[in-house]
Amino acid sequence: MKKLKSQHYILLFVSILTVCVAAISYNFLYHQALSKAEAAAVAEAKVASMAATSIEEKKTAEIFATTATERSQLSDSMVSEGNAVPFIDSVEGIAAKSGATISLSSLSSGTDSASSHATVLASVTIRGSWQNALRALELLENLPYAISMQNLNLTETNSSDAKSAPQWTINVSLSVLSIP
Repeated sequence: MKKLKSQHYILLFVSILTVCVAAISYNFLYHQALSKAEAAAVAEAKVASMAATSIEEKKTAEIFATTATERSQLSDSMVSEGNAVPFIDSVEGIAAKSGATISLSSLSSGTDSASSHATVLASVTIRGSWQNALRALELLENLPYAISMQNLNLTETNSSDAKSAPQWTINVSLSVLSIP
């Protein structure tokens, strides 16, 4: 076997050094390109997210604009805790329309246990003939408020006069959505 001359060692060293520099340069450039591609993907995702958000904002604005009248009427279907007078007047106004007598025995504020919404609780007693009492109950149920009826109790009250029609008493608890 022949011995390599010193010139060959230098060429061999330079070629190994060149391969190492090329490998390091390739690795460096590869990682740079990879990081730029990741940054571009993140930026593209942000742009897509912002575009989707912009579309959703436009849809929300359209819904907001188209439901303006419904939203203005929404507070009319709830009782204000500070001003329950219109609700009380509505309940008591049923008496004239139905021919029954109506009394509101208690009114308090509370919270609905099922939905955690603020409510106004009312106890109502209706007295009258069968037809008038049921008409009053129907009118009470159809008041323009978000009403839930609970604990409905219907009893017949016999009068001392045998010729008069029997009178009925309906006790009902009302739960009405309220706004603070």
